[in-house]
Formats: sequence, structure tokens, C-alpha cells
Amino acid sequence: MNDYIYQFIEESKQDWERSPWWKQDNFPATVVQLIQMCPVEHIGDFSLEWCAQQLDVTGSYISRRVSEYFQRTFRSHLTQRKMLLAKDLLADAPKLSIEDIAQKLGYCNANYFIKVFKKHQGGTPLRFRKTLQQVEALPIQMSKLAFKIEDALRWELLEATEGKLDQAVSVHHGKKGRTKTQK
Repeated sequence: MNDYIYQFIEESKQDWERSPWWKQDNFPATVVQLIQMCPVEHIGDFSLEWCAQQLDVTGSYISRRVSEYFQRTFRSHLTQRKMLLAKDLLADAPKLSIEDIAQKLGYCNANYFIKVFKKHQGGTPLRFRKTLQQVEALPIQMSKLAFKIEDALRWELLEATEGKLDQAVSVHHGKKGRTKTQK
């Protein structure tokens, strides 16, 4: 794990030693903050057991306190973090395969990762990636469409203007070509 995570853990432990009530009040938030701080390269190793060992408590204590405080389990917080990291990887590393992303996030099986992703995001990782690529291409498509519309409007304006210009020229020439008797 990164040094800043260990530093955060040590600072939290020191605060708890100084004020035991602080541990009672802020312990669940500290655990969730640890989950949120965990970078993608270590999220696969991050677990309830690891967290319990680092904080000198049992896994069941962490699980119970987090569930009481947030009405969500430790696992759901960890899964939410993994899904956020998965979306980042899908967006930022288009050459990374779904299998590689699953492995980075600590899933032993890419099919299970796809199942979890689909449950939480409403679609498969591949669909998410394709949708993202389509959205990224949208400004280019919109720009092309804008040019087509602009060209069409120019032609329409030009045709309309030419018709009026022709009328104006013919009226003007008609007035010039008349004799005094015709007027």
C-alpha cells in the first residue's frame, strides 16, 4: 500500500489513543475514507481482513460499525470504489482488456467482474466503454453536422438572395430602358 495510506492509519490510531470517544464516533468514517483513498494498484489487495489488521480490530467489528453508521456494508463501499476505478480505467486506458481491468481490481474471474459491473452500472464494461467512445466522438459529429447545416443555410440564403437580386436587376434595368413616353 502507499505510504500516505499507512500515514493516515497511524494518525487515526494516534487520535484514537488520545480520545477513545473519537474512535467510537469517527471509526466508520475512517474505514470508508481508507477505502476511498485506496489507489487502483492496491485495490485488489484491499480487504476487510487487511483493514482489520491495520487498525488493530476484528473484521466483524469493522463490518458491524460501518453497517450501523452508514446502513451499508463494508463490502458495498469497497465494491463502489472498485466500480469507480473500473469506469476510470475503461475511460482512460482503452487498450486495457476487460480481463486486465478485472485482475487489477482484484477479481479472479473476468466474468464475475462483468456481472458485478452490470449489476452496479446497468450495463457491461464493454458497453460502457463503447458508449463513452461515442460520447467522446459526439463533438466531432456535432461539428460536422454544424458545418453541413451552415453550408445548407448558405446555399438557401444564396438562392434566395440571387432570386431577389435578379428581380432587383430586372426592375432596375426595366426602369432604365423605358422611354419618357412609357413612364
